Amino acid sequence: MPSRWSDSGNYYKGSQLQAVRCGKWKLHLPRTEHPRRRRNQNRATDPKPVEDNVRKIPTQLYELEEDIGEKRNVADQHPDLVKRLTALANAFDKDLKANARPPGRSAAGGR
Repeated sequence: MPSRWSDSGNYYKGSQLQAVRCGKWKLHLPRTEHPRRRRNQNRATDPKPVEDNVRKIPTQLYELEEDIGEKRNVADQHPDLVKRLTALANAFDKDLKANARPPGRSAAGGR
């Protein structure tokens, strides 16, 4: 298994880390998917999104060498790996957010 994040991949949707890849493994982090408004829904008369579409996505682990289509979740068979990858993902995400800077700015504060 790669020991550095440069040997892996991180998958974000907006500012939310949703999955990480480390070698042959890809871990999808647990999350809640919130509903969107229906296409024909009027914000002024019906401002709430459709609540019946809320989905809780559990932790998922895939061995990509054997399952490139991510069809067989093996998280239950590898709890120690899930724990390790989750800790690495959380540390990476925390570090990234702690060192965020506005677009177009270098770390030294210049352009």
